[in-house]
Amino acid sequence: MRNKLIYDKWIFTDSQQPDDQLAEGSFYLETSLPASALGVDTMELTVKCSDPSIKAFIPNAPMTYFYWDRQKALFYLQSVERVGPDRYILSGLSALGRLEKMPHPGGIYTGQTVEEVVRDICGSVPVHIKTSLQDVQLYGWLPYVKPPDNSARDNLAQVLFVIGAYLGTDMEGFLRVEPLWDGVASTVTMDRMYSGGSVPYESPISAVSVTEHQYIQGTEETTLYDGTAQEGQLVTFDEPMHSLKATGFSILSSGANWARLSTGTGTLTGKGYIHTTRQVVKTVTEGAAENVRTITDATLVSLVSSNGVASRLADYYRCQETINSGLTAMAEKPGHVVSIWHPYDKCMVTACIGTMEFAMSAVLRADITAMVGFLPPQPEELQYYDAYEELTGTGEWDPPEGVTVVTAVLISGGDGGFSGCRGGVSADPTELSDSEQKLYGWNPGYGAEGGPGGQPGKGGKILVADLPVTPGVKVPYSTGIGGLGGQPSEENQDSNPGQEGGATTFGSLSSSNGAVSPTGYTNPLTGRTYATPGDLPGIAGGRGAGASTTAEYGYEPGTSIMDRDGNTWLPGVPANIEDNVMLSDGEYYIAQAGKGSGGGPAVGSNGFDGALGSVSGAKPENAKAVGGRSGNGADAKSPSDQTIPGKGGDGGHGGGGEGGVGLAVARLRENTSITRGRPGKGSEGARGGPGILILFYRRPKPGQKLLAAVTKNNHWRLDKLGRRCIV
Repeated sequence: MRNKLIYDKWIFTDSQQPDDQLAEGSFYLETSLPASALGVDTMELTVKCSDPSIKAFIPNAPMTYFYWDRQKALFYLQSVERVGPDRYILSGLSALGRLEKMPHPGGIYTGQTVEEVVRDICGSVPVHIKTSLQDVQLYGWLPYVKPPDNSARDNLAQVLFVIGAYLGTDMEGFLRVEPLWDGVASTVTMDRMYSGGSVPYESPISAVSVTEHQYIQGTEETTLYDGTAQEGQLVTFDEPMHSLKATGFSILSSGANWARLSTGTGTLTGKGYIHTTRQVVKTVTEGAAENVRTITDATLVSLVSSNGVASRLADYYRCQETINSGLTAMAEKPGHVVSIWHPYDKCMVTACIGTMEFAMSAVLRADITAMVGFLPPQPEELQYYDAYEELTGTGEWDPPEGVTVVTAVLISGGDGGFSGCRGGVSADPTELSDSEQKLYGWNPGYGAEGGPGGQPGKGGKILVADLPVTPGVKVPYSTGIGGLGGQPSEENQDSNPGQEGGATTFGSLSSSNGAVSPTGYTNPLTGRTYATPGDLPGIAGGRGAGASTTAEYGYEPGTSIMDRDGNTWLPGVPANIEDNVMLSDGEYYIAQAGKGSGGGPAVGSNGFDGALGSVSGAKPENAKAVGGRSGNGADAKSPSDQTIPGKGGDGGHGGGGEGGVGLAVARLRENTSITRGRPGKGSEGARGGPGILILFYRRPKPGQKLLAAVTKNNHWRLDKLGRRCIV
């Protein structure tokens, strides 16, 4: 019995016995060599069965196929179709097919390991994960997937694509996440190959472009659901969300892509993530016409993996020759590297099998596709970053042994904050006319408003670039200084910008070629964020005291302010009518002078009091009045320099407004005068944060080499299932 299938209580063979015969069948096995997809292995067999109970099939029951009593494949039954009185077609899928019927909630990943994520995706489906891959950390996002549109299989494919691993199935039905062996697994000589093969050639690929993704928590709130919910109702989101809040019902459970609600009528809101991207481009064929392969929607590709993914794809697309041929199958499987006879070059070449379609017969034939020259990547070759260094100042960086490429993030110094504005100048007292004489300033001057605070400075420029390095060859670097804050103007109320931060350099790279980002840059391995704009605008100065805008002869005190440390700063003492000095000729007042009003405060200082006025003379024609000097506005204290690398400096604080000048009234206009104080000075803006250089690379691993075991007679050592033993 060459071919045998065992399903539940039935054993089907290709013998000529009248009952339970295996009539014909085929199965298809596939491995995506660029690790960009997960193909589901399929099997379809026609059997002759006299027992009608086979129609009541058991979904996902195992079906084991043997060739010459050697197990070749394990599938799980999906359907039974009757095609004759006693003939049935049994259709099955590999263990991966079970994932096609499973949902997965996805989520935001910030360093969770491959083992954690893969086991969460696979759920009840048993899976083995290669030890060297278990602790690789993942960053990015996976969507909520649910059949029939998508499934857990899609999310598992994303994980494997990022780490360059492959999915296999062992003979016990376990999924296996592991690298493919790059050694020659078998030799396919000319006598095992059928005639009529073909060797198609693809157009040369000029380059590959891989999009790198990063998700940072944002602050913009979005309504996710509005209406009536039933107990346990599931709401899913197309984009990841955080900080979920509900009114009218409660959130029973939730994730980045979903929430379950209690009964009620209300609204569910959440805050979105800021999604930033970067393209990593690798040349494949020098001088080739433009023909770029792009990968844009692999949302687990992050800074730590993008360079490795792009390099791996470039290696794959450099292989442009595929052998399509039939052969007599032995121990070969998709993913095996084989030494195979080239049907037209008439020589042995190395190729990696991508697909195999088997037809069951007396001789087990397989039609294969094999990519010439392709060798599967090994874990020690993957450029998956798991180490970083943050450098400041000036120096030389010595690459660790085994590190040949780094991704460098160059962040310049942040820009200085804008200066605070000078306080306002109070208006002169109002001129009024009497029936015969002009009186100067029957009302005192109005207090002036404080100066506005300055705006924060921009974050530093950010450049992310890959750079080849050589251990022992040091790379010079220098990080920029933060830009000085803007200097305040004493002539007007302009707010002046701060200086641009200094450039950060690393070898031939410079942050000057980068760009400013409103969201800055977040180190995916630590979650720390740099190069954002300054957070805080300056605090405006307080208004000076002066004439009331509502009471004709009243006064209005200035305004106090509070700084961010909780300290309160007060205006100068306001003037009162009792502070006026008046001169009489014995019958009438012939002159009057009021006290100047207090100036407005500023951060770091109270406003100043106004001065008393003065009068002189004995007769109306020589009586004089000098209005009290207005109180000075307070000068603002400068904010502290920024310390977070690349962050913009905070805005400078505004100066206090000048107080109102005292009134001056006499019978003759020329005998009145006033004395002015000054408005408070605005402060300079804060200096921006210093620049920083962040280097990401893969920590060198001890070398390991997989070898095929041989017997003492120099034959391949095989296990009981006919598989080559690898050590």
